[in-house]
Amino acid sequence: VQGFRVITYSSFRGWKDSEVLASEVMYLQRMEGFRD
Repeated sequence: VQGFRVITYSSFRGWKDSEVLASEVMYLQRMEGFRD
C-alpha cells in the first residue's frame, strides 16, 4: 500500500527532478511511519 501510494503521488506530481522525487519519497515514508 505504501509503495503504491508513493508511486501514485509521484506520478501525480509528474515525476519532477530526481532529487525532489527522492526527498518526497523519504517524506511520505516518514509520514507513513508516524501513522503506523
